[in-house]
Amino acid sequence: MGRTKLKVVDRDRGWGRVKRELRKGRVEVAVGIQGPAAVAPRSEGKLTNAEIGAINEFGLGPPERSFLRATLDAERRKYIQLLKGVGDAAVAGKTSLEQGARLVGEIAVGDVKQTIADGVPPPNAPSTIERKGSSTPLIDTGQLRGSITSKVRKRRAERG
Repeated sequence: MGRTKLKVVDRDRGWGRVKRELRKGRVEVAVGIQGPAAVAPRSEGKLTNAEIGAINEFGLGPPERSFLRATLDAERRKYIQLLKGVGDAAVAGKTSLEQGARLVGEIAVGDVKQTIADGVPPPNAPSTIERKGSSTPLIDTGQLRGSITSKVRKRRAERG
């Protein structure tokens, strides 16, 4: 019998890249008042941006004016769709999970800042309007709005 020569060619059409991307781990996007801007001293008063944000977000003194939770909840479906698109693009090699997640984070930051610009009810009290000169809550110096950022980080292991 004659010998048959067999040649095997393994063509990687992207599976190796997909495996590497998945090995990097899952990522999550944190949106809010974080990092140095959270604890930086403000131009007026003794409170930090994080403290001012929490006071307004949860109504600790002034009435609750949820600019962060309300926005992220209202736009949740949009972010889920965007993240699904990021996953598809990462598998196709068009982006990385981190790059795509960073883009979704920036979109969310823009949404939160727009919510603040549009005005979060209830309007300022007459005494606040007199002091600030504006009826729009959460906007005085612009420091709070400017401190909202997004950060992409590795997702922590699920606890069970």
